Amino acid sequence: MNTMPKCPGVHRRPGTSNWHYTRRVPLDLVQHYGRKFLTHSLGTSIHREACDKARAEAHRLDQEFAQVRERLAAGAAAQPTPQLTQDKAQALALRWLHSALAGAEDFRSLATSPTTEEALEAREETLAHLESDAAERLALNDYGMALQEAKELLKAEGLDMVAHPLDYSLLARELLKARITFLRQEQRRTWGDYSEPVPPLPAKPALSRSPAPPDGGLTLSGLFDKWVEEKQRSKPEATLKDFGVYVRRFIELHGDLPLTSITKAHVRDFKAAMLKLPSVIRLPHKYRGLTVPELLELAENHPELERLSPLTVNNKVLGAVGAVMNWGEKNGYMETNPAAGIKVDGSKSQPKTRVPYSTDDLNLIFRFPVYTKCQRPKAGGGEAAKWLPILALFTGARLQELGRLRVEDVREEWGVLFFDLTTAGTKTKSAKRNVPIHPELVRLGFLDYLEERRKAGGGPLFPALKSAQDSPTESWSKWWGRYARDNGITDPRKVFHSFRHTVKDGFRNSRVAKEYRDLIQGHAIPGVGEEYGSGTGLQVLAEEMAKLRFPGLDLEHLVPRP
Repeated sequence: MNTMPKCPGVHRRPGTSNWHYTRRVPLDLVQHYGRKFLTHSLGTSIHREACDKARAEAHRLDQEFAQVRERLAAGAAAQPTPQLTQDKAQALALRWLHSALAGAEDFRSLATSPTTEEALEAREETLAHLESDAAERLALNDYGMALQEAKELLKAEGLDMVAHPLDYSLLARELLKARITFLRQEQRRTWGDYSEPVPPLPAKPALSRSPAPPDGGLTLSGLFDKWVEEKQRSKPEATLKDFGVYVRRFIELHGDLPLTSITKAHVRDFKAAMLKLPSVIRLPHKYRGLTVPELLELAENHPELERLSPLTVNNKVLGAVGAVMNWGEKNGYMETNPAAGIKVDGSKSQPKTRVPYSTDDLNLIFRFPVYTKCQRPKAGGGEAAKWLPILALFTGARLQELGRLRVEDVREEWGVLFFDLTTAGTKTKSAKRNVPIHPELVRLGFLDYLEERRKAGGGPLFPALKSAQDSPTESWSKWWGRYARDNGITDPRKVFHSFRHTVKDGFRNSRVAKEYRDLIQGHAIPGVGEEYGSGTGLQVLAEEMAKLRFPGLDLEHLVPRP
């Protein structure tokens, strides 16, 4: 017989053992909340404890509903009117931009080991895809998650109670613009280029203060409040927020312990739990509000979910909690820092996320139907489907650089034909370079194609490429992934960017000195490559480029016949 007491609104969600509380929104407030029910996790699997928490939550909601009614009544209109000006929306978005850039920079400063060139390239590629996606959403007025972020920002400004749908849309659009700027800036900063200025930060409102710690000894949340109070003058708001996330994770696992009760065992168990935790950013939005116990249960039931990497647990999670506790020790709130020395072993580098194409892969790729049956899929961008892989293999250039090429970017100086990549999608000073045309490209008929484009009036080298603003290869990249997979390249680590790694290995195997291969692929230190950009230096690069060979690669079937 079930003896559990009945608690109105208390229930379990499928997939978790914790109890939740659901409350119907009063009819007169449904328009304000935009929903008929509100659901809140009670953070416990014990029914009696859940009932107590549900009663407290019901009381809180009663007060909230009353406050909302008062504020709506004070507006002297049943239907709220837009409250947000364009200037205010831009100021909020600019504040977000500064916070996001500062947060990214702060996390870079937490790195404990050098970053590999491969990791930088993978990050740049990811940022470029995200930028293109954001630009496409902006063009389509598809604000997606930006709307939720707009609501959170307006709530922080005290405008959410009377916000009009147009307020959310206006701010969401400005936030999407700021996100595009952030992603472009981060692509440059990934390679150490901080030359692009950021508009000055608008006046910033005072940060809200946390409630005073309870009597009976300072707890971890109380220590974090004191840490924030001191650091808010020197740390970016995004950093304070991120550190707060990790401290909250610790509290969700162990409770808000008094500092005198926290031991190394607590931190050790926290580390173990974080290594099992799913990467929240990869989860569907409906799961992102789950607590640590709920996330661990979700992970146990879904072993296929991607976990936090050891590097993330070390640098971000333990780094944040350890920094707060270290501050507590230095300022006399703790005898010792229980997080000191606790880290994940073997977490200095991430496993490779991209690998080169093998010779067998290349022979397979250049026998895809695009090459053997002259297929030109619409999504492949016409002749781009044929030439982009070939150009990638014999230039080492990035997909975005190749996709943005124009007919006039193929030039000749001192008897050397070259691609002028000083404007075609380059993000940094070292990426702005001239790349000599490999003799194999001439043999395979590239100059004939170039002449056809000149006779057609010039312009883009691949005019059929269609994608989002300022990123003509975004959709093409997705097509290539599907097309290559359907035709036999099934290793998920092998993507179009793998051509770049293949070329890098090819230069090494062809005994091309690092100085030259870095100049050709755009990894030189800014300023070093200037002497090789034209004249005799360009001739030297052409000689080095001609050394690039791929033993075992058979492209004879691609050579034009008279």
